[in-house]
Amino acid sequence: MIESEVIREVNHPAWPLVWQIYGESFPRYEQRQSQHQPQKMRDPRYHCQIFYQDGLLLGFIFWWACGEQIYIEHLAINPALRGRNYGSRLLAEFCERAGKTVILEIDPPEDEIAIRRLRFYQGLGFCLNDYAHLHPPYHPDYQGHALRVLSYPGLLEEEAYQRFNSMLVETVMDHG
Repeated sequence: MIESEVIREVNHPAWPLVWQIYGESFPRYEQRQSQHQPQKMRDPRYHCQIFYQDGLLLGFIFWWACGEQIYIEHLAINPALRGRNYGSRLLAEFCERAGKTVILEIDPPEDEIAIRRLRFYQGLGFCLNDYAHLHPPYHPDYQGHALRVLSYPGLLEEEAYQRFNSMLVETVMDHG
């Protein structure tokens, strides 16, 4: 049985492995700086949800609860367990239980890997929104980067997209 837990402190026993998987799963420009992570984990809107089975860390979803929307900032599966459908199982169950619009971002579908990633999410019921979207930088030495916004279970109206984007800029990416 897959179990989950939300952790709020970087001194949690699972945190070193979570942070290692995070570092291996995302390019540096898509990673929050480590010194900002403890502050985010104390924010009640932010959730570092880990998933495990028989004591083995399967992966995690870093997500934000924002009114009628949930924003998945990062999702990763333990590299040793990839290809076993854990990602689709965890995300499908997460979305089913959310009871709200779930939003995430992906690279523009311009190469084979990005197109496969889009199809993966569409297979789980996510819809590709047609908004010009720029994700703000995590690091001062990087620029923002263009991403595509996906939403579950349907497309976002303009007002809902603007609420999401405001929350992203003002809350998620606030380093203060």
